[in-house]
Amino acid sequence: ARGATLRDADLEGAMLAETVLEGEDLTNESFAKASLAEADLWNATLDRTTFKEAGMRAARLYDARGKGATFDAADLTNARADGAALVSCSLRDVHAGDSSWEHADLSNTTFQGASLASASFERATCAGTTFSEADLKRARLMKSRLIGARFLRADMMEANCDRADFTGADLRGANLHAASLQRVVLADAKLEGAIVSYSLLEKRPW
Repeated sequence: ARGATLRDADLEGAMLAETVLEGEDLTNESFAKASLAEADLWNATLDRTTFKEAGMRAARLYDARGKGATFDAADLTNARADGAALVSCSLRDVHAGDSSWEHADLSNTTFQGASLASASFERATCAGTTFSEADLKRARLMKSRLIGARFLRADMMEANCDRADFTGADLRGANLHAASLQRVVLADAKLEGAIVSYSLLEKRPW
């Protein structure tokens, strides 16, 4: 409940669906394998917090702040993290289809191997972020800052990347078939082996 004291509580595997943790300081807490479906983590502090393999479907992480948090293999399907700042976090192999990260700061975070089909990263800051081998089919990356981001062998088929900044990004082997790439910035980007067939591409500096 709101204002609850969580220090020293055993939260791993806990049943916490729909729990309100708005504004809570969850630094160093572990929610590994916990059920947090539809939980409210709005504006929570998540420094080094662990959510490994947690069930977080439709969880609300609006404006959450965290550095070094771990969400590996968590279920974040339909989660909402708009405006969050999750820097240098690990979201390897998460299931996060239809999730939203709009206007979020995800710098130096990894989504390696993540399932992100139809997820929205519109206007997100993803400098140095890793999306290698992730499923980004039909994802929305419009106006996002992807400077130095890594998309090695990522599946970005039919993704909307209009006006995104891929300066220095690594897109080698990425599947951009039928993606929308209008007015993107690709200066110094690596595109060897990338598939861009049937993509809508407006020429910009490469």
